[in-house]
Amino acid sequence: MAGAILAAHTCWWPDLARFGARLSVARNPSAGANYLKLTILDRAQFVTAGGIQGDQDLVQHIYAGGFTCVDSELFARADDAYDAAVGQQLRIQYAELAAHQERQRLYAYSRKIAITIRSLKQLIPTFETSDLREMEVAAIKHLDFQYLPSLALRPFLQRLQSACGSDDGTFYTTAKERELVQNAAARDVPINALLRYADLPPATIQRFHASAGPAGQLANFRSILAAEAVFQVVTIDQDGHPLKVPGTKALATGYPTFQAALDANDGDASGIQQERWPFWMPIGFEGQRLMVVKDARFLEFNPLCIPEPEDNLVQQPYWVLLAKGSARAA
Repeated sequence: MAGAILAAHTCWWPDLARFGARLSVARNPSAGANYLKLTILDRAQFVTAGGIQGDQDLVQHIYAGGFTCVDSELFARADDAYDAAVGQQLRIQYAELAAHQERQRLYAYSRKIAITIRSLKQLIPTFETSDLREMEVAAIKHLDFQYLPSLALRPFLQRLQSACGSDDGTFYTTAKERELVQNAAARDVPINALLRYADLPPATIQRFHASAGPAGQLANFRSILAAEAVFQVVTIDQDGHPLKVPGTKALATGYPTFQAALDANDGDASGIQQERWPFWMPIGFEGQRLMVVKDARFLEFNPLCIPEPEDNLVQQPYWVLLAKGSARAA
């Protein structure tokens, strides 16, 4: 049903206001995917009005309905609420109350955008067709949650970019690299499988590579440890993979400098494009070639996994940022 288009800018969509909830579509450029997002603003109202058995665990009930709860968003929003209250010079008890109120919510995501009345009634037993409303598409689709503010994230990304040889956020692609990524996007393989992350079982890696198709051409890249560490403590989806891990549609391959792109293009400047992606993040390399997430702002960043400035990323070339035992990527 997601959604039956009535006009250019409207569709029929579930209105979950009477259940204390909201259903929307979150666009995540960092993952290269859209997610169906369930926001529960009032847990008690959702359980009571939704006809959910009181002895059921709400998180497990949501999981059975095809959604994965994201605790990191809940905690990040609680921290934001606390900081906002402090910034308004409110007393600490009011700041703590604001954070407490935010933690009473729930945020859950599903990779499956298509929804039916049947799936909605599984999630909310008392849902009726009368709960459908004609809504503006602009009110339904939105950018996904940003776990770290840009001002906090940008220095880390700039240090990684600088370690790769780019000092101003520029990135260079060739016609060959653009065609490679375009073809690879036909099979949207998650990068943790593509780059053989250490926490994935070998059987899972083999299964993905066996079915990678055109995306298999990207499997020669080797993982950069400083980037891989960011994905180590994240929400796992119902398929056993990081929920918001980048797929091939979010990636680009190319070079950190024009000279590197020129050398790779046999000295021919034609077809070389300069990209300005302030938030690009290197995740893999093969010689001078880089695999990057074009816009990393909406990754599920864990602040504890981001190296501090004194870790001297800027002074180290990116190839020494490899995980030990990187022969697994050979």
